[in-house]
Amino acid sequence: MGILAALLAMWYFYGRPESKGLPGVNLPWFKGAETAQESEPVEGEGAAELDAGAPEEALDEEGIIAKAYPISRVDFVDELPALGALKSYADIDLRFEINGVVASVEFREGDLVEEGALLATLNQRDLKGRLEFAESRAEAARASARTSEQRLRLIEKMYEVGAVIQGKVDEVRLDYEAALAQVATAEVEVKLQREELEKTFLRAPSAGVVGTREVEPGEVITPSTKVGTLLKVDSIYAEVGITEQDVGRIALNQEVRVTVDAYPESVFYGVIDNILPQLEGRSRTLTTRVALDNSEGFLLPGMFARVLVTTFTSDQAIVIPIEALRGTDEGSFVFVVEGEEGEQMAAQRTVEVQHLTSTEAVIEGDIEEGDLVILEEREEISDGARVEITEILEG
Repeated sequence: MGILAALLAMWYFYGRPESKGLPGVNLPWFKGAETAQESEPVEGEGAAELDAGAPEEALDEEGIIAKAYPISRVDFVDELPALGALKSYADIDLRFEINGVVASVEFREGDLVEEGALLATLNQRDLKGRLEFAESRAEAARASARTSEQRLRLIEKMYEVGAVIQGKVDEVRLDYEAALAQVATAEVEVKLQREELEKTFLRAPSAGVVGTREVEPGEVITPSTKVGTLLKVDSIYAEVGITEQDVGRIALNQEVRVTVDAYPESVFYGVIDNILPQLEGRSRTLTTRVALDNSEGFLLPGMFARVLVTTFTSDQAIVIPIEALRGTDEGSFVFVVEGEEGEQMAAQRTVEVQHLTSTEAVIEGDIEEGDLVILEEREEISDGARVEITEILEG
């Protein structure tokens, strides 16, 4: 009983809520209800009062993290690459016009020849004999005609003095005219024989490069025998295939740049001069011909060609990455960064698209050189949204 009474006395003086306890004495097992309530969370108006005391910067809205691209004006050229081969506009088969035996071949494959250059000859012995015979007959006819003319002049003088009658004059005149006809016939024969002899010479019909050589001296040939091939290379073209999805980007007279492996440091210029009307079946490509100036003769048929077709050009254009361009049914726009660092916001600007590639867009509109367009953002952005630019890409 004594111990119980002592404990009750201690609770009365030290354990009750209103009790102050003894200085320096900690009796946790006698803490009151009020002490326990202080450790519970505070809700309701009390919580709001506590939140009001929190630091203001902890409650500020964070900006949308994004990257930006600086606007600058550049001379823009869009080119469509294609591959192909060089070809000549005319591949001329070289043939003699007459039968004969090849006497000489005056060219080698790949020789550059001028118009009229001698390429090959036939044996001329028989034709020379025929020409000499025709010339001798012509000379005899001319001698006969001269004799007939002299006789006619004599008979005419005799007729003037009454030594012969008119009938004799007419007879001699007919003989003279017949002699002149024989001269004309003989001269025609000489001309024909000379033309036949000229056919034993095979000459280049135009300037170009000689291709294949098909005959050798001693061979018997006919007009159907192919002696060789002449390629006209003063003007040449590149034949390339344009893929189906790029057909809409090409047109006649577009400027083209061509390079070949033989001259890697040189660029040859031309224009599209022909577009075939249908696609190739398997490759689904459109055959296109590019006319090239080859007055210096550097380009040869069969060379592999790398072609760049100029599809769009613009001087001092505004060009942005395609990722920065956005659009709706109402039109296209971009987001431009406005404000100082730490207070930057996204401003929507309407633009007009002039040209598109797979990676870039050429635009005009409410945008100036030096503006920063938003390129990438981590979440959806809207006009007036606060942004934080973490990186400015190189323009």
